[in-house]
Amino acid sequence: MADLWLGGRRDAIRAYNECDAVTTYLLWLRAARLAGLFTGPEHAAEEGRVEALLEQHAARGDAHLEAFLDRWRTLPADPLRDGPEPEASRLVADAAVR
Repeated sequence: MADLWLGGRRDAIRAYNECDAVTTYLLWLRAARLAGLFTGPEHAAEEGRVEALLEQHAARGDAHLEAFLDRWRTLPADPLRDGPEPEASRLVADAAVR
């Protein structure tokens, strides 16, 4: 990053950080799903909102977010999307009831 900053490549720094932020959020979203904070449909809906946001930015010319979106779409489907709730979800729900 220092080389990019010193070279005046603030555009590259912004692109890197925006992609890093989206990746971090998607990882948190998956962890929250596994912890039972989201159901499968809720998780899918939130991912859909992220996808829509990336589409909007891509349409405005943010090529790095368009590339991120294209790569994200090539990843295998989420095996939990339509399956049963993960075991952690039941544990969290049980603990909340107690």
